[in-house]
Amino acid sequence: MRQSIRFATSAAIAALFVAASPAAFAEGKGTRAKEAIAGAQAKIDIAARQPAVGRVPELQAHAAEALATAREDLHRGDKDAAIADANHASEQADLAVGEAQRVQRMQAAAHDDQAQASAVVAANAAGAAQADAARANMRADNAEARAADAQAQAAAAASRPVQVIQAPTPPPPPMQPVSATVTTQTSSAGTTSAAAPVHHTVHHYRHRPVHHHTTTTTTTVTMQPPAHGN
Repeated sequence: MRQSIRFATSAAIAALFVAASPAAFAEGKGTRAKEAIAGAQAKIDIAARQPAVGRVPELQAHAAEALATAREDLHRGDKDAAIADANHASEQADLAVGEAQRVQRMQAAAHDDQAQASAVVAANAAGAAQADAARANMRADNAEARAADAQAQAAAAASRPVQVIQAPTPPPPPMQPVSATVTTQTSSAGTTSAAAPVHHTVHHYRHRPVHHHTTTTTTTVTMQPPAHGN
């Protein structure tokens, strides 16, 4: 008797479990669908805060569209479709966040490269400026050295006695031959005699008197210039 009652009780409990299982399972799917939709909404909110770079706007739109479809599925009672669409919306939101991070890393790398290039250019410019300054200093030092050398030479020249160098006396110009014409008048009694020149430093001519005749004699005397050094 007791065994019959125990068996009947077990059978009733089993029948009650079998009758309640489909409802409980269906209710569990609805809960998972709602949880999936809520999770997708949270990820879409995170993606919405990302900058609109690359494919982020496109992925955000796909996520929002999938989430709207999941809610419609749940409203129709298609819990499986609602869960699938909610999961798809979550995936699109995750892709949007990943795309934003990827673009930001690329932009940061490009900014770093540009900063490094700018630093190299600035370093080269600074090096060129330093080289120009060094060359300018060298030119200034050379100019100062030349000025000091010129001052030293001027001081040395001022300390030396002045030497007067006389130009040599030029030789006298050569004397040109001089022609002199001497006219002698003599009188004689019938004969005429020529005057005999006597060569001295000064030339004199002696005349012999003649009677009754006057003779004019023209004598050309050439005077040679004295030799130089005598």
